[in-house]
Amino acid sequence: MTYIRNVLPDDAIIASWWDYGYWINSATGKMTIVDNATFNSTQIAKIGYALMALNLTESLRTFKSWNTTHVLIYFGHRYSNFGGDEGKWPWMVRIAEDMLGSAVIDDATYLGTNDATQEAFYSSTLFKLMVYGEPRNQDEATQIDVPEVRQSVDQILWQDTDWTSHMPVSLYGSFTDLYYSSGYGTVKIYAIDYTMYEQWLNRTQSDWNLGLSNGAMNINIDGALAESELAFPSHSVSFGAGYKAQVYTQSNSTHMYYGIQMDNYTIGDDALGLQIAPLNSPLSSDLRIVNYNGQNFDGHIRYDGTWAEDSTGTNSSEFASAGNVIEFLIPLDGGDPQDLQMSPGMNYQIRLLWWNNVNHGEPSFTVNWNTFWVPVQLH
Repeated sequence: MTYIRNVLPDDAIIASWWDYGYWINSATGKMTIVDNATFNSTQIAKIGYALMALNLTESLRTFKSWNTTHVLIYFGHRYSNFGGDEGKWPWMVRIAEDMLGSAVIDDATYLGTNDATQEAFYSSTLFKLMVYGEPRNQDEATQIDVPEVRQSVDQILWQDTDWTSHMPVSLYGSFTDLYYSSGYGTVKIYAIDYTMYEQWLNRTQSDWNLGLSNGAMNINIDGALAESELAFPSHSVSFGAGYKAQVYTQSNSTHMYYGIQMDNYTIGDDALGLQIAPLNSPLSSDLRIVNYNGQNFDGHIRYDGTWAEDSTGTNSSEFASAGNVIEFLIPLDGGDPQDLQMSPGMNYQIRLLWWNNVNHGEPSFTVNWNTFWVPVQLH
């Protein structure tokens, strides 16, 4: 408790299972969410749900409702005499289900016949926080210089291959600054980083969610929509006067793909483009246009509102058009200072521009701005 009392900030808010709350509060003076005197059963149920949620993002969402800054876990290393959270988690699930309902959390997901542990338990945030950073065997314990007293109890943990085989290698930056407050490594205190929650929140507030490829996108920038591209998430847009288009979208860690199908587009006669900007900052737009003045255009908006081609030209983007299909491959960060640099997990705005039977000057039609989320893997 010395660490919590002397190192954590005065305004720290600490989450833990209820039976540690009074211990934390009385010994450190720091605020807790639940303790032995908590009569609000829903509060206790929400803590159980936050700990037993099956992805880190959902735990962060719940912890954020209290502006929690830290979470304390008591891990008994599978040694029954320590009475750790590994023996208490079934009650976390049951209490959460009783108060929040089986549609939110169902103990049958975690517990089988005779309370046998189901596979889902190993995806819970509590399991991940208990075992993260733990050695899986004697060799790993020696390599990371685990104290001998802790190794003596870890012998029991290492015999449980269900536990050791599921140990996570990353918490994806959401729970950080791990501190062990005991020589046995039983009390583990994490700081909470809400970046992934904020990325999730951005996604919920966007109009368009692009598909996400973990590696290379299965695309060809050839002016045609292949079956794989037609399977991407798509969005309908209207230019007005009955003119419409369908936009197919995909992204990976470096690029965004936009495939646009528009029956009224006439190759050679029309120009069509994308205007991409930070939220509420259209004067900071990036412009990518097919057949503007008869050529592909990669530009930006000057301080006075006029358009200008990027000094590096179109080297950072790929364009293609044929028939009624227009395709763009746009880098998130192409290294061009005049391009809009986009970050995964953040929201930006986009609209389509169309020049009908002309390819210069102001566009004939524009669609309304839509907010899009640059996808990132959430865990």
